[in-house]
Amino acid sequence: MPQRMFKAYTHHKLLAFFLFTIAFWLSAFYVIDFYSTLSQNHNHKLQQQSVLKEVALIRAQIESEIYKEVSLADALTTSLMVNTESTLQHWDKIAQKLVNNSTYVRNIGLYPNDVISHIYPLKGNEAAIGINFRNIPKQYQAIVYTRNSGSVYLDGPISLVQGGQAVIARFPIFLDYPINKQYWGGASVVLNLEQLINNSGISNVKNADIALKRVNLDGDDQVFYGDSRLFQIADEFVPIFLPQSKWTMAVRYRSDTQSTLFSVDQRIYILGVGASGILYIAFLMLFRAYTLAHYASIQDELTHLNNRRYFFQFLEKIRFKTTKNQGFTLFSIDLNDFKSINDNYGHEAGDRLLKHVAKRLSEVTNEHGCLARLGGDEFAIISTKISTQEAADAFAQNIEKAILENELKWKKQSLYASVSIGYAVFEQGNDDTIETLLSKADRKMYDHKQKYYHRKEFPGGHHDYII
Repeated sequence: MPQRMFKAYTHHKLLAFFLFTIAFWLSAFYVIDFYSTLSQNHNHKLQQQSVLKEVALIRAQIESEIYKEVSLADALTTSLMVNTESTLQHWDKIAQKLVNNSTYVRNIGLYPNDVISHIYPLKGNEAAIGINFRNIPKQYQAIVYTRNSGSVYLDGPISLVQGGQAVIARFPIFLDYPINKQYWGGASVVLNLEQLINNSGISNVKNADIALKRVNLDGDDQVFYGDSRLFQIADEFVPIFLPQSKWTMAVRYRSDTQSTLFSVDQRIYILGVGASGILYIAFLMLFRAYTLAHYASIQDELTHLNNRRYFFQFLEKIRFKTTKNQGFTLFSIDLNDFKSINDNYGHEAGDRLLKHVAKRLSEVTNEHGCLARLGGDEFAIISTKISTQEAADAFAQNIEKAILENELKWKKQSLYASVSIGYAVFEQGNDDTIETLLSKADRKMYDHKQKYYHRKEFPGGHHDYII
């Protein structure tokens, strides 16, 4: 990661952590003080908390059960989109299996072109066959909504022509998913609302009155469980999040939950501060673990440069974000004769040389963009400040000179490194892919390497690179 980007990244993280610490402790002391002041109503609050736990379980039960039923039905819509004719031919078997695997599905229907053509079970639901939803404005509004949104919508409660009330999960079906332009129709899964509400345990809550409502597509509130007046006097409002729909639960504590007042208990401060301290320390440990893991995932362990993973992420990002006024150059760098160092001096010397080269490259590239070790003795640079062949040539020469002119003291030996460099310039109007840029840079690098070995074999007055 370039030094400037690294400093900015670190600064932002430290600032965010500092702000979090302030917010955390301000919130902690506010909560501690709040509960200390209200500790005289301790028993009352405990009862309220008990009610809220029950309400949370009810919400979780309703959400999980509905999402479970919706996920089962989603397989049907997928089957219709993939193979419509086969699904229709085996409709009864598919629908029967879905109903048998579900808990609350009352029936399933298909409506190609928004007209009900199939329903399971058919017995008792014959009156629904042939219904054109365009003639039922309130339900057709929901169908249009699903078609426009492209995803399931939980409609209702509504009164069914078969009798009773239910909630309906409406699925739009497109034959060209995910383009969603070729609308086939839809599928509706009718869920038994009364059974769902009863199984949630909402009627078993003591010490509180509860009501449920939803907001329809036309913006009107529909209270479908409990006394609608609770929404004007409720102590708590608990949202229930459902597929493209939200129900709201109004909770009103009963007066019999009031208890004898207690004096302020200072122990709340001790317990509160202690618990907050433990939570804060836990966060510090998690934050430190996250930071170390994040750095490890993008940093080369030996040289502490960016690693291959980060390099290609950076390259892909800059490739697609390059503006019309900006280009960049990709440099591929490979050490010459590196194997001979490992063979003659050992791998420890090889590792030291890699660190040495990494340091020299960092000094030369500095603010250019991204420097990384791709693996072994391969390095790469993305320079956002170089976008011409001439500048790239000059920069490559600077790199080569910086490596050659700096020795590495290894025990009693002086080791010198040389590198082969290739580059690819990405200019505006250039539609090269990442693979093409890498190929161009590698090809030039290998050409450079061949010239290096040719000079070693036939010096002819040229400087012999030693590694």
